[in-house]
Amino acid sequence: MIKGVSKKIFVIKDTKSDIFEEAIFIMKPQLPPLSEHTLKHEAEKIIDQKTSLYMKNVERRKKLFMKLFDET
Repeated sequence: MIKGVSKKIFVIKDTKSDIFEEAIFIMKPQLPPLSEHTLKHEAEKIIDQKTSLYMKNVERRKKLFMKLFDET
């Protein structure tokens, strides 16, 4: 038996990210209606946070890798 579920989603096609092509956000059901501007701002903030954390880790690994090979 299949039970129907209705979810509100917000999709960003152009994330302006080097990592993510598209982002899909599933909204909490208890939220009141929000403007598209508010949704987009919050979604872009989350994308920026997650992308910057990933890029920091990539840079850290790259520096460590270069340091290991510079010492030999």
